[in-house]
Amino acid sequence: MKLHRIQVTNFKGVTQQEIDFPSQGVTVLEGQNESGKSSVIQALDLLLEERHTAKTKATRAARPEGRDVGVSVEAELTLDGQRLLYRKRWWKEAGAELQFLAGPRSGHSLTGREAHDAVTELMNRSDPALWRALRLLQTGQHSQDFKASAGLRRALEAGGTAVNDDSAALTVLEAARLERSKYFTDTGKEKAETTALRRDHQDALTGHQSAQAALDTIARAVDSYDRAVAEATTARDTLARARQDLADAEAAATAVHTLQAERQQAQQAHQHATSHAQGAAQDHQERTRLVQEVQASQLQRDQLEASVAQRQLTTQASQDAAHHARSALTQARGELRLARTTDRDAQAAERRAADMSRLADLTAVVAQLDELQSEGAALATQQVTAITAEQVESLETAQRAVELAQSQLDAGSAQLTVSALAPGVQVEWDGTTTALDPDQSRQQPVTEPVTLELAHQLRIMVEPEDGLQQRQAQVRTAQDTLDSLLATTDVDSVQHAREALRLAQQHATHRESLDERKALILRGRTEHAVREETSALAAALEAAGATGVSASSAAGAAAESEHRPPADQLRAAVEAASAQLESAQDATARCEQALQQSEAQEHKDQLALTQVRTELANSEQVHTSALDRLSEARSMISDDDLVQARSEADQHLTEATANLERLNAAWTSSDADNVLQLARGSRTRVDNAQKRLDEARAQQSRAEGTLEGLNRDAVQREYDSTRTRVLTSAEELTTHLRRAAAAKLLADTLERHQAEAHRRYNAPFRRQLELLGQRVFGSTFQVELSDDLTVTRRHLHGTWLEVDALSTGAQEQLEVLVRLAIASLVDPEDGVPVVLDDTLGHTDPRRLISLAGALETVGSSAQVIVLTATPDRFGALSAAKTVRIQESP
Repeated sequence: MKLHRIQVTNFKGVTQQEIDFPSQGVTVLEGQNESGKSSVIQALDLLLEERHTAKTKATRAARPEGRDVGVSVEAELTLDGQRLLYRKRWWKEAGAELQFLAGPRSGHSLTGREAHDAVTELMNRSDPALWRALRLLQTGQHSQDFKASAGLRRALEAGGTAVNDDSAALTVLEAARLERSKYFTDTGKEKAETTALRRDHQDALTGHQSAQAALDTIARAVDSYDRAVAEATTARDTLARARQDLADAEAAATAVHTLQAERQQAQQAHQHATSHAQGAAQDHQERTRLVQEVQASQLQRDQLEASVAQRQLTTQASQDAAHHARSALTQARGELRLARTTDRDAQAAERRAADMSRLADLTAVVAQLDELQSEGAALATQQVTAITAEQVESLETAQRAVELAQSQLDAGSAQLTVSALAPGVQVEWDGTTTALDPDQSRQQPVTEPVTLELAHQLRIMVEPEDGLQQRQAQVRTAQDTLDSLLATTDVDSVQHAREALRLAQQHATHRESLDERKALILRGRTEHAVREETSALAAALEAAGATGVSASSAAGAAAESEHRPPADQLRAAVEAASAQLESAQDATARCEQALQQSEAQEHKDQLALTQVRTELANSEQVHTSALDRLSEARSMISDDDLVQARSEADQHLTEATANLERLNAAWTSSDADNVLQLARGSRTRVDNAQKRLDEARAQQSRAEGTLEGLNRDAVQREYDSTRTRVLTSAEELTTHLRRAAAAKLLADTLERHQAEAHRRYNAPFRRQLELLGQRVFGSTFQVELSDDLTVTRRHLHGTWLEVDALSTGAQEQLEVLVRLAIASLVDPEDGVPVVLDDTLGHTDPRRLISLAGALETVGSSAQVIVLTATPDRFGALSAAKTVRIQESP
């Protein structure tokens, strides 16, 4: 069944809604809660199930609350190969119309009950069980009866060994089990009825022996009676021989039936041996592929290890260079601090030379402070982006993640290489013409469709592989993270961030330099104190008379000058200290520049080493995964045992073929018709012998009159009664035991074959489910299924967990994957839409991206309809059709 269009009018809260659906692909119906998304599916069910005259609970629930209007649903769909336009109205102007748009009945129209019955018949032929099973609705009511689907059964039988698991076969098995339960308990013991039959037969034998003894006593007394019974004895003997001959004839007929059963078993054994041989061959091919995969991953890992070793040497060299640069910078800064100390000491000595020199020095200091203040004001007007080293490091980490994701995308993608075999070859590569010379080639990873055209003669289109979308999503995720960080830090690129950090550091260094120069000038004093001291000295000098000083100050200065070195010597010391300070500053700047260059080279080498190590880690993961799969396969069966199993399977197939041919030849030579005819003739002979025996017994009864005085009648009746009881009980017991054995053999055989058949029958579904699951949960995803295709356990972190032990999100994801697997297995002509109504509410964003890939994969050949009130949940669907459901006013 395919749904092409649906139009809903006055259905519950939906006033008018029309939706077109593509023949295949994913369609997402978005809308707020109670906007009418689920009502679309409910309206389709009402159209397909309820007559237009129905006054049921479903039709009453469909009628809008508080509005006296009719409900109308119209759908264009394909059922059983016929495209239909089907319309129904309830309550107001009720009616039903059906038009056949395409197919065997194209152009025909039906109305009323005939229209409903025609669609019902088409639905019954279009796998209604599959339509019920492939829906996950908000109500939580969804079918798990997957095996009731005829389309799925055909798909599984085409993918594995055909299994006769229809209702008739199940009825035969249930009947066989019921018949077996009449004779045996669940533990295999005989039931009370069998025991009672055995006891009755033994009692009959005992009673018959007593009657025989009494009859023998009378027989010895009356010879005449013996002669009377002689004829009856002869008749009985004749009947016994006839029965023996009948038994022999029936045994021969049984042998013919047995031979027929053996032929059927041999045919089943031949089919099983054929399937087993094919499976063994497939297992052997898979083992060869695993070994080759391990060898290839080992070679790649060895190459990357060599590259890592080379990068480590390069990185160690750059680290050593950076370490030497840091040591030199530390030493230069120590010498700078010493030079500053010497300079401060020399200036302090010079200041003590004289108050006049002090005033001049203070005046110069004030001028320098003014200059520094001007430089600080100019520096404050400069605009510097506020960014920290931690932010730059985060940006660099995000950029490395983008580069790593891109390198993984390129490394994991197919490589397209074009080489010229002749001079002057013109190749048009994605619309750009490129000339290639001999021994010249061009190579690029196939991360998007590539078109090659050769001299307007040949066009080659190369499509990327299926797994590309996940790696591209990883690149986009890493790029989005980088873009977010760039937006947060208000820069355009990582290089811009580095430049902003460098300018900010230079700005801070300049500010620190101004602070250091100011501190150098002030020598530990505050600017306010210096200015106050200068003002005080100037005032004092002015009060003393221009350049003069007070008497006490002059006397103190004269006394101090007698013990102080000459001024020129102090000046020379200051100049020497200043020269030493400038030299130390230049040396420090050179060391800082050398360290910056060394650290940049170290960072570059470290980045290259990290990238190679990442590639090595990925390669080791691939190699480990390949080894694990190979080890797991070998743990279940070794290579030699696998080869031996294939050889044995081939040998079993040869033996089964020979046995079947032998039984076919035996059947031909068994002369079955004559054997069965002989059995029928033997039965007629037994009937005639029985008639003669009855006549002999009648003659015997006439002779019994002479034995009345001896109570012959009573003894004979007892004898006949016990003998009849013995024969009857023996026949009942024999028949009962034969039926019990046959019932047990039949039930045991059918159960054994059913169990084996179900295991083969479920294999294609399990493979498809695990293939989809590995795209969502990873390559180790495995499940176990029950006979009714229900997931019972999942393999997780090295152990098997029951489904009930999984998280709510994992259970919901399995429910979705089961229906997607069924939809992908069923022939598109037999398929029905997959309906997911607000599912995956407990699924994390990363898992939603993986599930989107699974939805689109299945949507390439089937219809998938997703109803959601949370559009972001399915935002990773790139090719889906989106329909916005607006809430009715």
